Amino acid sequence: MDNKKLYRTIRDKMGASYYVPISFKDGNNYTIRDVEDKEYIDLSAGYAVANIGYNHPEMLLSQVKYLLKSNYAPTWMPTTESLELAEKLISYFPGYKCLRTTGGSNGNEVAISVFYNLCGGEIGTFERSYHGWSQTTLGMGEIDKFKLPNVRNEYVTKKLPPPNQHTLEDVEEFFIENPLVKIFIAEPILGSGGVIIPEEGYWKSFQDICKKYNVFLIFDETITAFGRMGHMFATHYYGVEPDGLIFAKGMSSGYASIGAVLIKEEHLKSFKFGDVSATFAWTPFSCAVTTKNIEIIEKENLCNNSKIVGQYLKDELIRIFTKHCKRTKFEIRGIGMMVAIKFLTDNEKHNIFLVGRLVYEMIDEGVMFCYSGDNDSIIGLPPLTLDKEGVDKSIRLIENVLIRKDL
Repeated sequence: MDNKKLYRTIRDKMGASYYVPISFKDGNNYTIRDVEDKEYIDLSAGYAVANIGYNHPEMLLSQVKYLLKSNYAPTWMPTTESLELAEKLISYFPGYKCLRTTGGSNGNEVAISVFYNLCGGEIGTFERSYHGWSQTTLGMGEIDKFKLPNVRNEYVTKKLPPPNQHTLEDVEEFFIENPLVKIFIAEPILGSGGVIIPEEGYWKSFQDICKKYNVFLIFDETITAFGRMGHMFATHYYGVEPDGLIFAKGMSSGYASIGAVLIKEEHLKSFKFGDVSATFAWTPFSCAVTTKNIEIIEKENLCNNSKIVGQYLKDELIRIFTKHCKRTKFEIRGIGMMVAIKFLTDNEKHNIFLVGRLVYEMIDEGVMFCYSGDNDSIIGLPPLTLDKEGVDKSIRLIENVLIRKDL
């Protein structure tokens, strides 16, 4: 079956939304193939999922080993695999305890439930943020295409502009004007919002303000964690200690459906761990391959590779866009394996049009990017295994598109 036929058939039968009319067959490291055997360099990693790349040989052996052993255990029974994973996570965050989830949306729900149980009140988030696809998290979001008209958030949510659009004085004013906000949930770097990177010192000051007004700070590290920004966790990079942390995506690199919420021990004294669970959360299989995933990130020094190769990718994108975009203003921002390209013409609809056309033409050329949530930026979130050879090949293909577009 060719790409178009499979795309139409799945769309008709599943009611699912797919934004590229090509169909995945398999992958290897940072490349993927479609059902017609065309190869693409994947600079999306499934939106920051495939951190160790596709079909990692050591991971495949681990998967086979644990499939032969035991795939599932009742959620009320502890396993050695879940203990090993919890200990691995907590080794990075002494003084926290670990709650089991199945992914980012579920993790946000769990974190909100725990802290709402402690303090009630209202929830603060950033405009342009994305925290998942559940009733609560959809209601919290600020991106139109992630909203459903009849979905309502049962929690009252107040929005603060993104970090690049306000000052720390504005943050303090926000909490003064919204005294019922007792929980603030934030992506350390807004991913779907367009890779918005706060200034140095921002998060330490933000946390100080939260403490001043008795607000719990939750870091949603669904995208940023496990090496994506050139450091294992954004939390450590920014030198803060949030009250809660949310992990998913690169936590298993897509080899298992899993997530975690870490919460400071002091906040869980009146909260029973058995109160938080899910049928498919933390099976022996998912825990084992997730622990292996973290070990691979450590052993292959992928944090450092993310930092070095990510900077190289950003520099090369700046070079070719500067060379070929003579009539169209643009901005490229990034850190580690997170990069965004945003056009800055006065016509916002035209900017969105350019993003759409370029993403599709780059895919035709053999390079896979993704969009920001509101389609106004091209987003790159490659596997952390991307090397300079892969960047050079990508840049040649992207440059072919830019030459044709004459921007």
